[in-house]
Amino acid sequence: MKKIVLFGASQAGINALQNLANIGFDIEFFVDNDKKKDGIHFCSKVVYQPNIIKAIDRDSYMILISSMYYSEISEQLRSYGFIEDVDFFHIEQFLFQYIHDNINIFSRELTQYKFNDHKKNERTVIITLPSGFTLGGVETLSLSIYRELKTKGFEVKLLDMNTSERSLRYMAKENDIVSIDKPTTFIDYLITLCKAIIMMNPGHLVINEPTRLIMAAYILRAIFPGFVNTLSVLHGDTRLIYKLNCVCNKGIDKFLCVSSKIRNQLIELIPHRTNDVYYFPSPIIIKESAKMNSLENEAVRIAFAGRITVERKRCDLLLKLIDILEEKDIDYELNIAGSGSYFTAIENYKTVNKLENKIKLFGFIRPEEMGDFYSMSDIYLNTSDSEGTCIAMLEAMGYGLVPVVTDVSGVRDFICDKKNGFIAPVGDMNKIADIIEGIYYHRDIIEVWGKYNKDMIKQKTDIKKYMKSFIHELLEGDV
Repeated sequence: MKKIVLFGASQAGINALQNLANIGFDIEFFVDNDKKKDGIHFCSKVVYQPNIIKAIDRDSYMILISSMYYSEISEQLRSYGFIEDVDFFHIEQFLFQYIHDNINIFSRELTQYKFNDHKKNERTVIITLPSGFTLGGVETLSLSIYRELKTKGFEVKLLDMNTSERSLRYMAKENDIVSIDKPTTFIDYLITLCKAIIMMNPGHLVINEPTRLIMAAYILRAIFPGFVNTLSVLHGDTRLIYKLNCVCNKGIDKFLCVSSKIRNQLIELIPHRTNDVYYFPSPIIIKESAKMNSLENEAVRIAFAGRITVERKRCDLLLKLIDILEEKDIDYELNIAGSGSYFTAIENYKTVNKLENKIKLFGFIRPEEMGDFYSMSDIYLNTSDSEGTCIAMLEAMGYGLVPVVTDVSGVRDFICDKKNGFIAPVGDMNKIADIIEGIYYHRDIIEVWGKYNKDMIKQKTDIKKYMKSFIHELLEGDV
């Protein structure tokens, strides 16, 4: 067995170290690109700069990436001459391989249920919520599917993977929510997940994240062949999402991609599964709401909605954009809906720079109330460096906003640059500021493009058409 080096001395590194320890593995040391960590002890292991691994014996060591920056670190390791899937892997790949090689551990715990004697209920569907009830595209799409399936007579359960106070409020109103508490160890958590799924005896499992749930589904199908049909929904266009779906593809019946770009990319990676890979434009529900566009002597109103995080959503770039807009002396109002780890940073920035009249932080808004939020703005803003298809973008366009977005997955399925919105290079806040300035001085496009967007979104994202395809193609049932 090769010695293990973990790349990434962060919270993800701690989780990786604990998971490895739970299955009997230790590591030699950490490496991390943060120079401030060089030489420190982290979880009783030394942290080194990456240069140290250039000289290691590749026949004796393997590198496991324990960081959200998988794509960037992979490129870095390749530049050192390391080969992906030979010299280095993502930690989840290693864990999945362990499960594959040690399925008997789970078999001993789960065969007592003898569910291979039971016929699965094809009308029962479990939909997983990996982040619980937050304001995000995964949750919005999942709840829409949940409600529509219920109206068609399916028994649907929502599997809450991250219970919070907000989840508990939902649980008080819905009887179909199952909460999963995370046990202390990797193995115990997987067994808990498997038992929870078994007790619901589903025909279909809709997986919204490509790690623990896919592992649990793989375990169940290995022990109880044919027990459950699995549908993996690819919500993002990241190297890691593709990799984990490819690694685990034997445990997945069908793949639902939220953009045409994601579907095309996945087919390139697993061409033998082409017939199992689908793309349907994500559905949204637009309610009637009075839309008032700003006048030329008023502030241009900008809406941002989603998880307030740096990872993928790049909310840190909002501060850079605000600085540029301030330099341009544009009269603007930035309305931000959502919650997340970067919320406090924006709140502090607003206070320190005395921008209370320009930056409005609304926090979490219930999905059914988002129409009122969008209807008071002119522009929808997205600064992400990675998306699937942003549900917030579709909703905003459905309420008549002009999208100003970065060039990420899903955008070009709905936006033609300079025809019904604007597409800027990822990370280019100067370009986005220039676009906002142009709209500020040419307000007429807000009404014209807004009306076009409302009509187009209504046609492309009809929930009834979506559910007809979802049930017939993915659940293989009658609509």
